[in-house]
Amino acid sequence: MLWRNPFFTLLNVSGLAIGLATFYVLWSYTQSELSTDQFHRDFDRIGRICRHYTWMDESQGKLDIDLSGVHLGMATKLVRDFPQFKEITRIIPRGIFLLESQGFDSNVFFSVHDRKNDKRIFNEPDVAFADPNFFEFFSFPLAAGTASEVLTEPGSMVLSERLAKKYFGNEDPLNQIIYINDSIPFHVTGVFKNLPRNTHLRLDMIMSLAGIKAAASESWTESFYWGYAYVRLSEGEDFVQLESRINEQFDRYFNCPPSVACIGKVTSILQPLNETLFSRMTQDFFITRSHSLLVALRALAFVVLALAWINYITLSISLLNKRLAELGTRKVVGASRRDFMLQFLVEATFVNAISIVVAFTLVQLFRTPLQTLLGFYVVDLPDLPSFTVLIVTAMILIGIIVTGLYPTLISFRTKPVKLLQKFHAHALPLWSRALIVSQYAAAMVIMGWTMSVYFQMNYILKKDMGVARGGVVVVDAPFVNEGDIHSKLDHFVQELLKQRGVRDATVSTSVVGDDSGFGYGLPVNRTSQTLEVGLPTNGGVDDNFIKFYGIKLIAGRNFEGSAAPDAHSVLISKTASQRLGFKDPIDAVGERIFIARNFDREMAVIGVYDDYQFVHSLRSLNMKWGGKTGSILLHRLHGIPEAKPNRISLRVDMNNISESMAVVQHQFTSNFPQEVFKWRLLDDNINRHYDGEKLSRNQLMMLTAISVGIACLGLLGMVSIRAAERTREIGIRKVLGARIHHIISLLTRTLLLQVAVSTMLGIPVSFWLVRIYLERFDDKFSFSWWHYLLPIVAFLLIIALTVTSVVMRATRTNPAESLRTE
Repeated sequence: MLWRNPFFTLLNVSGLAIGLATFYVLWSYTQSELSTDQFHRDFDRIGRICRHYTWMDESQGKLDIDLSGVHLGMATKLVRDFPQFKEITRIIPRGIFLLESQGFDSNVFFSVHDRKNDKRIFNEPDVAFADPNFFEFFSFPLAAGTASEVLTEPGSMVLSERLAKKYFGNEDPLNQIIYINDSIPFHVTGVFKNLPRNTHLRLDMIMSLAGIKAAASESWTESFYWGYAYVRLSEGEDFVQLESRINEQFDRYFNCPPSVACIGKVTSILQPLNETLFSRMTQDFFITRSHSLLVALRALAFVVLALAWINYITLSISLLNKRLAELGTRKVVGASRRDFMLQFLVEATFVNAISIVVAFTLVQLFRTPLQTLLGFYVVDLPDLPSFTVLIVTAMILIGIIVTGLYPTLISFRTKPVKLLQKFHAHALPLWSRALIVSQYAAAMVIMGWTMSVYFQMNYILKKDMGVARGGVVVVDAPFVNEGDIHSKLDHFVQELLKQRGVRDATVSTSVVGDDSGFGYGLPVNRTSQTLEVGLPTNGGVDDNFIKFYGIKLIAGRNFEGSAAPDAHSVLISKTASQRLGFKDPIDAVGERIFIARNFDREMAVIGVYDDYQFVHSLRSLNMKWGGKTGSILLHRLHGIPEAKPNRISLRVDMNNISESMAVVQHQFTSNFPQEVFKWRLLDDNINRHYDGEKLSRNQLMMLTAISVGIACLGLLGMVSIRAAERTREIGIRKVLGARIHHIISLLTRTLLLQVAVSTMLGIPVSFWLVRIYLERFDDKFSFSWWHYLLPIVAFLLIIALTVTSVVMRATRTNPAESLRTE
């Protein structure tokens, strides 16, 4: 029978293969991601100590922020004082390196010397310091070295296999020397295997905290050494109960002493390790994922497979009409129930077997594009957990059984004479028609959700952030800021402005879209009697920053270079002036405010500028930062001592950007010959924060295409079967004068009814999913009625294009030919 209907066999195999391949990729990927870090020994007893900040001010009300970082010394003291903790290990990622603590900050580079003493310089993002017990605490296997020894010595480091190959090729990496900032030597004592995909930690180089005095200090006044503290609980202890006990006396540990200014009230969070990947905390420099998206993708794995099954089942049942005479004849001549069951199960097994082979072929062919373009990594069969293998096997067996046993049931519930008469030749069972409606509704819901993601992301990426972004590139300032770096940078900028293609320039600590800077806020008071206000800042800026980025100055004046009066001057935003209690921005000009932090300083407000957004809400979705909370700017020569000039913003000729950047690179290497030249577009610097959302958008678009494609395969098959069954009827109607629209109505009437019902079911579900998705954003796209109508129209157009060829062929068939058909 399969060979007699090759077209329908192809439709069945194609739909099933695509459905099985999609299910395998999505299910294995989501299961791997949702079980992140669960391969560690006693993972269910491992957690991370985090903080929750709460503060109030008169105008803004209550603000709440979750922070993943803690003061490491105080975390050590906490673990020592509470016997419920068994052990602790601490990690300091590159993003929060401190110059005064380990001798270099986050602007760090690495160099190695080969046998000819030639130097190679590298810039590695995935670098961290860790306690000596790191490889004993976590279950990351070592390729070389012993877990208890590799990080025990001061100045020791461990590399990933990938980095060891990059730095030393085929040479033995052990005992090799890597220089930090070309001056501080670290010796390689071990190599760890590349970290698995399903861990939130993103590390290629781990340096030892041994011997670093600041890491051992438990005093706030002696050390501001921050990082991540991971703890292992004793057996039988509970995270929630222990967190409650800690917060009863938390002021002893994590609230600031009187000598150090802090913002608001702090409480502890004990975050289980298996929740760390899904945290949306600020100051988190490791990998994060959306738990809701992974759960949605896992659900979509079943949806896509169900769509493929619905196609297979409905097409098989529809094709059964052609076989009723065959079934009746076999039943008359004595075929038993076992004979029918065996026949249909063998056919179903054969189709599924071919589909499985094609599915895994598709997976192998597309595994690289899937990972590169969509972020889906394919888990190899030997690495699949037994539960996943069981689920996949069960899904296949259920499909075989359902499609194999239904024809058997039909055969034995119907008398042979009715089978020979082709009873109800044009009717599908009610449950089969319900499956078709649910298939169309599911495809429509997925399409509506994907369009909402597209509109929202398009809105976010193109929204006005309050700065002039066009034609701006960002160059990293020199890593080694020794000597009079400000004068060197001024000279470099002046030389650049003489070059063709470079139109303007400014130097600052950070720029829009940076992770660095002081985005978490400076504590500011208007007077000693008012509440502290947390104001984000880009750190130190020069006098051209406001003009360069097109930020509107509402009142007062801008900085005036290195003028002496600006040594104790600041600019604040309009919202910041309101939060500080000024009724009008102009009232703030000339007033003095107090910046607390670890350098108490009284500053004069010389100007108020319009708010602009520079800290992205997607960096921490449970925060409301950026222009909404106001901000503050200080001069780079007289501002925050540790806020060094890290970014050089240039406005260049974008029509000849390659030529312009070649000129910039030449000037950079001439002025800073030992430094690594690195640049990026400002738009890329901003949009990278939304890479996860853009990836989600692409994933959903792919799944939409697959879902709609599978639905269209089934639709094509159903319309083709209907046209074939009504060949004689169509011929008679045409002889009696029926026009084309009558024939089209005959073939699509049921289809249109099914689409109408699926639309009524799909719209509420789609509306609900869109609202849930938009709740993740502070800035939401305003959806109109036509945005919800668009996926329906698009789906109807796709359906129309799918069935057009079949319907038009049926309407153009010669009636004489049609009447010869039995």
